[in-house]
Amino acid sequence: MPLFVALITTHHINGRHAAVVAALFLMVFSVVPMSFAAISDQQQLELGKRIYREGVLPSGGTLRASVQGGVPLTGAQAACVRCHQRSALGSSEGGKVVPPLRGTMAPEPAVVPEKASSPPRNGSGRHTYSAVTLSRALREGVDPAGRKFDTLMPAYQLSRDEVAALHAYLSAFPAGPDPGVDGRNIHFATVIAGAVNTVSRQALLNVLQTYFKEKNAETRSETVRRAYAARAQEKMYRAHRTWVLHVWELKGSPASWPAQLENYYRQQPVFALLSGVSAGDWQPVHDFCERREVPCLFPNTDAPPVADDALYSIYFSKGVALEAQVLARHLRAPAHGALTGTMMQVYRDDGAGRRAAQALRAALSGADAAKLVDRVITGGSPTEQFWGTLLERDRPSLLMLWLHTADLTGLRAVLKPVANGVFLSSSLIGDDLRQLPQALPGQGYLLHPFVLAQDRDRTLARTRIWLRSRKIVAADERLLANSYFAVTVAGEALMHMRDNFSRDYFIERVEHSVDNALNSSVYPHVSLGPGQRYASKGAYIIRLQEGQPTSAPVSGWIIP
Repeated sequence: MPLFVALITTHHINGRHAAVVAALFLMVFSVVPMSFAAISDQQQLELGKRIYREGVLPSGGTLRASVQGGVPLTGAQAACVRCHQRSALGSSEGGKVVPPLRGTMAPEPAVVPEKASSPPRNGSGRHTYSAVTLSRALREGVDPAGRKFDTLMPAYQLSRDEVAALHAYLSAFPAGPDPGVDGRNIHFATVIAGAVNTVSRQALLNVLQTYFKEKNAETRSETVRRAYAARAQEKMYRAHRTWVLHVWELKGSPASWPAQLENYYRQQPVFALLSGVSAGDWQPVHDFCERREVPCLFPNTDAPPVADDALYSIYFSKGVALEAQVLARHLRAPAHGALTGTMMQVYRDDGAGRRAAQALRAALSGADAAKLVDRVITGGSPTEQFWGTLLERDRPSLLMLWLHTADLTGLRAVLKPVANGVFLSSSLIGDDLRQLPQALPGQGYLLHPFVLAQDRDRTLARTRIWLRSRKIVAADERLLANSYFAVTVAGEALMHMRDNFSRDYFIERVEHSVDNALNSSVYPHVSLGPGQRYASKGAYIIRLQEGQPTSAPVSGWIIP
């Protein structure tokens, strides 16, 4: 499979000239003598992958380069992935375009005559590179015609074997789509993990099934149009596929979920997981997606894994872990004063409880963490006796309750004033605050990563219109809005992919789509930069008053 590298060309578009930066990082690394004679093709490919993705040479040495006349780049800064992306389908910024190296957007293959004096150009005006001319370009920074590349292209030095390894990796990109896509269909799954209540389960499926049905009706229309389309539109129309939804229900112990996920995947590989809901820890699903390189978009989970190295799992926020970090920052603010007395956090021994408690302790650290006392609930709902003994014996100056509303029943009759307040998690409490202890107003606070109550009507107006027009009852509006956001972002991303059905490219398009999404989730300030996996990065702290949040939070938007 030939490898294609783009020249720096200038195109006249609507009366303006746009410089197009060469597609391939023209790398000149430090030369490390090594023999590749004994390695297999697969090993060579893996060595090339490390150069491309990590900026690590086959010897284990650090990739070094210079750009724009001598500015040094090292390691990951110099890796090909920085501009060409993990998908090798290119990028653009500031009017500069890095063309793709694969897929239908890359140059079409051209046959190079054995005795040709100059390699031919394809229809895009870019040269098709052989292995020999690629080697020269990588070492010397010139195209097959001897012209220099743009100064934005880093200058590197690679040995012949290192060039061969990079060539092997780039040549290995599949010509066809990734798993889960065929000539007619694109398969998605949604995961329902654990003992999810019937209302939440049905709310999720109502949104996804309705959206898929309408999407497929549009696809049928586009398929008909393709038969009559002009040649310039043919590539756009041939990207349309029928969306197929698979429901993966995980039952039993979370320890058994990895095997269940693998079984579902063997029966039918899917291109991506969309939305989903969990009554337990999402970690097994996260691990599956990272291992199988399956994108997972915006599941409804209060306790997503906090994994800064995630590649394929994208979440609304860090959930209860984010709330814990926001609380720690709030408590450390000068306006709050010194932390005195015993701070206590009460949580259930489950995924959300443990993750929240660990995050708060880690965020406080030092002397403040030493004042933090943990109380763990392992059985049924705590009784009045439990709460009365706890409050009388420990006399906490601050109480953080990582609990659901049902766990607070016994607290209502015995709750007394707590000097620095009682804090609750909006993620765990939910939208219905009527069942909260009546003693909380005045000393009760919510860690609130969602849209404020007074802004909710405006924020969710478009989503509510869509739900009402489809007769979808808003029994769990938070889940409905988030699930609708997930599928519309997926649809927007796919619309811009043409028929380059690469999972990595899908993730890259999602990163671009989130900031410009027409529909909103219940999370404010949603955005994703390259490599970011948590779209909403802060929370409010709001005071409870008569069972409802006040119109004004006691803090601004806190980003820990």
